[in-house]
Amino acid sequence: SLLSPKDGAKTRDSTPEFKWSAVTDPSGVTYVLQIADKEDFSSLELQISGIVGTSYTVTEKLKSGKHYWRVKAVDGAGNTAGWTGAFSFVEKKGEAGSCGCGSGARTSTSELWVGLGIIGFWWGTGLYLLSRAKKRRDTRN
Repeated sequence: SLLSPKDGAKTRDSTPEFKWSAVTDPSGVTYVLQIADKEDFSSLELQISGIVGTSYTVTEKLKSGKHYWRVKAVDGAGNTAGWTGAFSFVEKKGEAGSCGCGSGARTSTSELWVGLGIIGFWWGTGLYLLSRAKKRRDTRN
């Protein structure tokens, strides 16, 4: 069964990692992953065969839009199982707010907030604060 990206997921990752449940067979198992931009898989974007293990990270960037994916198992004798049911996901490059972060929300790589003229962000192990410079009045005559 398919695990991630979950059916109907939205992501900004154009090189996602696909994960599925394992199939066991004494002769060994490899997997075939298909990614398409049409639900009937008549237009394949990518097909990867011979995957050992239950995950695969795409190395070529997928185009923005809706994608469908499915997997099938192949045993050591070359016998194939049927395709899993398909999951869909949407990859949206640069869509504002699609990362799910907001004011005060933490993400794994950054934290952004705005308030009282101060902008701060968290990157790695450091916290950085930027503040707007206030205009100074020239009191000289």
